[in-house]
Amino acid sequence: MSAVDKAAMWQKHRAEDGRTYYYNRESRVTKWEKPDELKTAQELASVWKEYETDGRTYWVNGKTNESTWTMPAELRPPDVVRQVEAMKLGETARPAEAVSRAEFSRPAESFRPAESSRPAESSRPAESSKRARPSTSARAGKRSRRDSIDSSRRHPSDDSAQSEFLALLRAHNVTSTWTWEQMVRALGQLPAYRVLPTSAQRKHAFELYLEEQRALEHAREREQQKACYAELTKLCVTEYTRARRMQHLLPGYPKDMVERELERLQDAEGRRVREERVRVREAWSREVEEWLAEGGRLRAWAEVRPVVLERFADRLMPVLLPPEHPGHLALDHVLNLNDHGARDPERGLSLIDFCDAYLRVQRAHDLRESDERRAERLAEQRVERDNRAAFRQLLGEHRSEFTPMSTWTSLYPLIHEDPRYAAMLGQPGSTPLEMFWDEVEQLNDEVYRSRKLLESRMREQRFRVLRDTPLEEVRAFAGEYCREVEGAHIEYVHRQLVVKAERREEEEREEERVRRARRKRRAAEELREAVLAFGLLGSWEEERPRIAALEAFRELDDEAEARRVFDSAAARMRDKAEGKLRREDSAHKRLRSPSIDQEVAKKTMPEPAAAASAAAAPDDQSSELEEGEMLG
Repeated sequence: MSAVDKAAMWQKHRAEDGRTYYYNRESRVTKWEKPDELKTAQELASVWKEYETDGRTYWVNGKTNESTWTMPAELRPPDVVRQVEAMKLGETARPAEAVSRAEFSRPAESFRPAESSRPAESSRPAESSKRARPSTSARAGKRSRRDSIDSSRRHPSDDSAQSEFLALLRAHNVTSTWTWEQMVRALGQLPAYRVLPTSAQRKHAFELYLEEQRALEHAREREQQKACYAELTKLCVTEYTRARRMQHLLPGYPKDMVERELERLQDAEGRRVREERVRVREAWSREVEEWLAEGGRLRAWAEVRPVVLERFADRLMPVLLPPEHPGHLALDHVLNLNDHGARDPERGLSLIDFCDAYLRVQRAHDLRESDERRAERLAEQRVERDNRAAFRQLLGEHRSEFTPMSTWTSLYPLIHEDPRYAAMLGQPGSTPLEMFWDEVEQLNDEVYRSRKLLESRMREQRFRVLRDTPLEEVRAFAGEYCREVEGAHIEYVHRQLVVKAERREEEEREEERVRRARRKRRAAEELREAVLAFGLLGSWEEERPRIAALEAFRELDDEAEARRVFDSAAARMRDKAEGKLRREDSAHKRLRSPSIDQEVAKKTMPEPAAAASAAAAPDDQSSELEEGEMLG
């Protein structure tokens, strides 16, 4: 690895306390002092070590631990040493115009590009800051000597000092890409660097210089772009031209600039060519549409196609013309974008454009026919609407002649000869019969609302309509309490109220019958329970006086039903008695059997008697027991 590559591995960073340290990207080593790869030959041979804090540089003697803010004499260039010695002898400082260019041309061997990355806190050196920084008294003494040296180079005004500082930057070719740290590293040791007394003034002048350089570079780049664009317009450029070819033809321009300007030229000229194609296509398509729109030409496309191609052969694209045509261009013909008079192979109409024009004309014709049919249909609908309105007026004239109970047969003889009825026949939409039923339903709705209103007033006045209530009574009530009801509706309302009264009475009779039947069933159940409880097993004639005294018999109020209930209960009691006798007789028969008698006797006699009975048992039984015992 060369010395330049080794120096490039070191990065300059600033710690949080303002001190400067160096970081090696390859070995990941961090140092407070300046690495040997970044030092000049004088710095390597000297015992002085360079440090930096808060943007200011100071030096420390490795042997004596002495620190100073000014550069040691052994590290200064020879011309600077001579200038300082002359200032000490009282020589007058030379003006800025007399300073030779050699003062601004010292090579910056120690310049290294500073990068923005910072190492981790753990990788920074932990060296004591007491050794690295000069004492307060030493800094004060060195600052006074530095100010005495700088005072001899101060200019009468800040503008002249700033001009000299800018001249220093221009003399060393500082570009707009430099950073403040790079400039300080490269020019900080030159005498003209301190022509401005403070770091803030120098930084402000440096920023102004950068803005000036950026503006100049931008202006130069714009001029170069214009020249490149002008050179490209002189060459044969097509939409397929590649930037690599143009870069070979224009070697004096940057490759990226040639590529950008070529793309801009192709975009601009290509847009112009496309807009011209669109303009010509739209104009010629309108001509084709006008010719097709003439009468008698709306036939099938297969018939129209050859006629259109023959009629507008000069409007076809040159690449679509037959080879023998004088205006034909080959398919591989490429248009020169810079030549505005060159023939465009795609300027004109294609077969699809002719087909689109035919479809647009056909669609316009269909739309016209559709609009005409729609207008005719609207006119027919207006006539139908007028006929329905006239027939509705006819029904209104005969409104007084039909009632909510009227039918079509009662109205037809009155209107069948009227022309308004005849105009409705065969017409789509509502029929005369449907419109008649609409009127009847409307009349029924009016009668219904009148009835509801009249019923509400009757409930308020506690007036009730019965099945025999006369019409005059209802009419008188309506005239007194409900004048909103029309007089023509009262008759139909009275009829409906009477029907409701009849239905209500029928419902009440049915409810009474159901209640009576329910009471009879309850009384019959009570009578049956009483007969069963008293155990009446005699005949009806014998037991009737006792039954007649029961409350259930009086509530039943039906002797035949009471006798049926009595007979049913008596039969049930006789069945229960007979069943009991049968069960008792069966139990008595089981008690008279020998085996049952012995088992009952064993259970009832005492233990000595049972032992005596066992001793008196037959021999065969005792032998069986003995045998059983022997076997056991």
